[in-house]
Amino acid sequence: MNRGIMRLGLLSGLLFSISVLATPLGRNYSEPVTEAQYLAAKSAMDAFIHSTQIVLTDPSQEFYKREHAQPYFGKYDEQAREHKLHPIGQRIRGTVLLFHGFTSRPHQMAVLHEYLFKLGFNVYNCGLPNHHQLPGPSLVYTPDPRQWPQVVLKKELRDRILAIYNDTEKRNRLLAKFLVSGNTNPLGGSQEEQSAFLMQVQQIIDSKVPNSGFNVLEFYSAYRNPNGELFKKYFLDGHRKYVEYAQARLKEVEPLPGPKYALGLSVGGTVALALAATEPEKIDGVVAWAPLLRTFGEENRMKVLLVGPSNQVMTQNRGAHFNVSSYTAAEVFGMSVLNLYASNEELSVPTFMVLTESDWETAADIDASRRFFQGIKGRSNQNVLYEYRPEHRVPHALADPKEATVGDRGAANGILVTNEYWRSLYKETARFFADGKVEVSNLETKEGDPDLRRPEDNRTFGFIPSN
Repeated sequence: MNRGIMRLGLLSGLLFSISVLATPLGRNYSEPVTEAQYLAAKSAMDAFIHSTQIVLTDPSQEFYKREHAQPYFGKYDEQAREHKLHPIGQRIRGTVLLFHGFTSRPHQMAVLHEYLFKLGFNVYNCGLPNHHQLPGPSLVYTPDPRQWPQVVLKKELRDRILAIYNDTEKRNRLLAKFLVSGNTNPLGGSQEEQSAFLMQVQQIIDSKVPNSGFNVLEFYSAYRNPNGELFKKYFLDGHRKYVEYAQARLKEVEPLPGPKYALGLSVGGTVALALAATEPEKIDGVVAWAPLLRTFGEENRMKVLLVGPSNQVMTQNRGAHFNVSSYTAAEVFGMSVLNLYASNEELSVPTFMVLTESDWETAADIDASRRFFQGIKGRSNQNVLYEYRPEHRVPHALADPKEATVGDRGAANGILVTNEYWRSLYKETARFFADGKVEVSNLETKEGDPDLRRPEDNRTFGFIPSN
């Protein structure tokens, strides 16, 4: 490497270190980043990001184009016209992988990205699998690498049992209720009563679709354990793409020194938890904001789990059109993460979880998240749960200070809100990464700890919608 560039990098690192000393955050830094480490990580990330940009330059891919949705890392160098990490020779606090919410873009994490980078972290704004492009016309039951993750019934089963989805008899609606319930005894009553009901349901199916190969008990068991082999008998298990994607992004930053952290919102929060569960030796801390471990509202879950796998219904979220089966993948992925933690009591990655109990929590089931946290609470003395109360009026989409959410129920109906507590949330998130602790009382205020660097939203434009 050119010696002048090396000296410039060392000087930049020194000046940066002096500026960071102004913050009371812990000073646990890595060894200086070497040239080999820097180039290995940067080239790996550059290669992946380039692969996501091909669709933007190919005229035949017009339908899939989605502007401002590509992952990125570090800070953009206007002169070099490329993104760069902290300079070679600099000590860093570690590397943070960010995962935005379902249907959103890395832009949702842009302000947090900049804040953590200024505090001495390398930051990789990873996105979610295939969210850098719009889902194209569904190629039913044909694996399509352009689609967002989906969970659909296998074609050979789907063709024989589609009548189950279309039938409106009350008994089949009871079947639907049984299939989507997350309780141990979803039908209530004794085991004998449940068994009798299941026999009745099986008779209905067999009479309508002879030789369907569909077994109610198996189907329910498959849904309940998306990580099991039985799941593969009934479904194309696209939900696994979420954690596989996160593992691939983690591998790209592995050459960098220091701890690795994962943070996400909604489905991205579930991705962060999954990454910690599958790579516990490589992830040193995880932050989950309003993780979507279970969809809010039983009616919503019934639609997602029963209509989605048929892969016949399109839906829309903030302008992005996609199959309901993509929602199904997110829901099933949440269940798979719950199962991961429940089946491995040794998992003890420090976790900071933030929930919001308000009429603007329109996606995640807060009770499911509470139960999840209670299950892991005692595994690490660094685990922290904070809940915004109704009077805070904090929406589900709490990551971006300019992202507005409209209420759709109760007194919140039709009212737009943003997260007015974002600064204190950012500060305590940084403290969690740097020091392994959270000063919960600071989260009750909008500004938070006055001694910590103040986050700023320096963007000259507002939040970019999803379409």
